[in-house]
Amino acid sequence: YCSHDYQIEFEKLANHTEGLSDDFFKSCFVSGLKEPIRSKVKMFQPQNMMDALGLAKLAEDKLSSQQHALTF
Repeated sequence: YCSHDYQIEFEKLANHTEGLSDDFFKSCFVSGLKEPIRSKVKMFQPQNMMDALGLAKLAEDKLSSQQHALTF
């Protein structure tokens, strides 16, 4: 799912902007996540960008472990 790679690229681009709110970045970040990670992050209604980043990581880790379990 690679939300980590997406996060790195998102942060690089975000660092080149000024005057935009945390809510704006959070909304853009969550909207750009792949399903089903996006729906899992939205379900927990992150309050800020840091929450969204953490939830995306947790969702990706959980999905990855589920995929791994299915291959055995």
